[in-house]
Amino acid sequence: MKTIHKYSLDTTDADKISVMMPRVAKIVMVGSQNGQPFLWAIVDNESPLFERRYRLIATGQPIPGGHDHVASFTRNNGESTWHLFE
Repeated sequence: MKTIHKYSLDTTDADKISVMMPRVAKIVMVGSQNGQPFLWAIVDNESPLFERRYRLIATGQPIPGGHDHVASFTRNNGESTWHLFE
């Protein structure tokens, strides 16, 4: 069965964000709630979990090579815009 799950993005180390979710999860949205970033993904509940690794890059920062853009979102009531790369 497929459902949408919400995953917290721990930004303690924005260069190394790990999320356990199925490899074939489809990210449908990235956003923030109360200043904390989250992502929402369509997942198959029967698929095994896999560690997916992300990086958060602020606007104006260099984009790391070998990473693909997933989504952009604002934080702190629109005060800053961040970009999630996998």
